[in-house]
Amino acid sequence: MRRTILTLLFAVALSYALAFIGHWVTYSLVIGRAGNYQDDFIVISMIETLAVFPLMSILVGIFVGWFEQKKYWWLAGVCLMPFVGYLLYNSPDRLMLVLCFAYVSLALAAAFTVSNRRYTEVTR
Repeated sequence: MRRTILTLLFAVALSYALAFIGHWVTYSLVIGRAGNYQDDFIVISMIETLAVFPLMSILVGIFVGWFEQKKYWWLAGVCLMPFVGYLLYNSPDRLMLVLCFAYVSLALAAAFTVSNRRYTEVTR
């Protein structure tokens, strides 16, 4: 039980840390490249939406799948709920709802794959 709670807390912190680091890297690479800053912020938002957040979801899923037992792979989706809540609070529309569903699905698929592969390697 203690391991599950620690994994949950570290995965939530990891999701926010990866999103922040991804935003910082994207911001530092993109800002100042175009003539005005509105275009830069649109490009940053698109890169985050289509690359940073999906990679963050997959990495959180891998983290949970690696450190948690086989039957608790679904915790990857629970770990993303604070981040998904933040995204939906900032832009509550249908597109963000679909994207959040995709992010959680990526995390669940990654955790399930890593957990099952790790479990089958251990039992062989």
